[in-house]
Amino acid sequence: MNRSSIEWERDIVDCLSNTSYDNPMSVRDIAGIIGMAESHPSCPRTRKLIKKAIDDFHAPYGSNHKGYYLIRNKHQMQRYMNRLLDLQIAVSKRIESVYRAFNYR
Repeated sequence: MNRSSIEWERDIVDCLSNTSYDNPMSVRDIAGIIGMAESHPSCPRTRKLIKKAIDDFHAPYGSNHKGYYLIRNKHQMQRYMNRLLDLQIAVSKRIESVYRAFNYR
């Protein structure tokens, strides 16, 4: 029997319920626990389902180099938002640099 996206998402919500900033869970561990067969080490299907769980279950998950975690307070939320904004700025600068380099040559 094929599982629906919402069933996978519910399993992810359950899986991440005990995580924290200090105790995140890697995406590979999440995929293994929920039984998601991933063909690539970066687990793109599981990452996509985590994003959907954030939207569908209003689950505030953050991530760092160690894995995903449940954001539990305002301080953690602000720290994560600052990190995302820093990444956004870095991507914008990279876009501008590559665009200028291309047009300069």
